[in-house]
Order: sequence, then C-alpha cells, then structure tokens
Amino acid sequence: MLREPHVRRFTSARITALAVIATMAVGLGYLSLRSEDTVVVPPGARAGSLALKPCGYQTESGTARADCGTLVVPENRHNPRSTLIGLPVIRVRATGANPQEPIFRLQ
Repeated sequence: MLREPHVRRFTSARITALAVIATMAVGLGYLSLRSEDTVVVPPGARAGSLALKPCGYQTESGTARADCGTLVVPENRHNPRSTLIGLPVIRVRATGANPQEPIFRLQ
C-alpha cells in the first residue's frame, strides 16, 4: 500500500505568522538603515580619542548643559588592527556644591 505524501496547506494561522515575520524583518531592516543613530568616527581619529562639544541634555526639570561627543575605540580590543568604531558620549556636569561619584549609563 502506497502512502501519499503529506501536503502542508496554508492555513490562516500560517499566513498570519508569515505576515508578522515579514513585518518584523522589514522593521529591523529599517532600523538598521536609520542614519541618525549612526555614530561616525571623525577623520584622523585614533583609538582612545574623545572629541566633546557643548550640547543640551533633557532631564525631568528641563535641559541641562552638557558636553556631547564621540569616544573612538577598536571594535575588537584584542586585535590592534581592528576597525575603529565611535561610541556616543554625553557628560553632564554636577550642579551641586559638593559633587559625588560619577554615574555612568549605558544604553
């Protein structure tokens, strides 16, 4: 007795799952192409260089004066010939009379 091969059908659940996966893939592709999130390594920069300029930092109480810039580091710190990448840096100076230890926030 010969068995007929199992045929998979496109059910509404499978079509919905494929649509969700396709939408997520397009969304991730869009996010990876957004230029405003890209940090550019300044020309002539070396690993460890930090260039800062005055900027504003949004807080619950309004805008605080800050310094914004780019810290240049190797992509792979164990490989001296690794590609350099830029990490965004924002330094908000203490406003009190007796500043405490600095706070670092990574996103």
